[in-house]
Amino acid sequence: LGKEMRYTQMYVSSMRIRFPDINYQTDVDESLLGQAVPKLIIQLLVENAIKFCTTRRPPWNISVLAERTERGLVLRIEDNGPGFDLVTLETLRGQIECIAESGLLPKLEINGMGILNVFLRIRLMFGEAATLELENREMGGAVTRVILPPRDWTPEGGV
Repeated sequence: LGKEMRYTQMYVSSMRIRFPDINYQTDVDESLLGQAVPKLIIQLLVENAIKFCTTRRPPWNISVLAERTERGLVLRIEDNGPGFDLVTLETLRGQIECIAESGLLPKLEINGMGILNVFLRIRLMFGEAATLELENREMGGAVTRVILPPRDWTPEGGV
């Protein structure tokens, strides 16, 4: 997780050259930085948030939060963009459910492919207990939540 947070920070720094009004915040307990997560998972979701946030007027607020809960490691990416339109939200949720049930990829289109890729990768790495949740924030914007079950290994252990 620590590496992923550093890679994401570097990505956001490069995006600030083009979009100087990006406000990027993180809230990650240091005790979680050694947790195993799939490579580039956070950066991809932050990239998605930037893509949609910047369709609106600035400021563009993006945050990454990580916490340990009874469900495991929860990674939450939030933004203040337009949120998911209802058709896209229901389509993505349906595709995630289809993957969860069948283990097979649905017909992919460019829009949403990154989110589905994240779901596939967490399922491959963590099994059925791993999940991905998408929702719109009440005050506007989107929330993507990745829930990874507790594991007792670290990247050095073969991830």
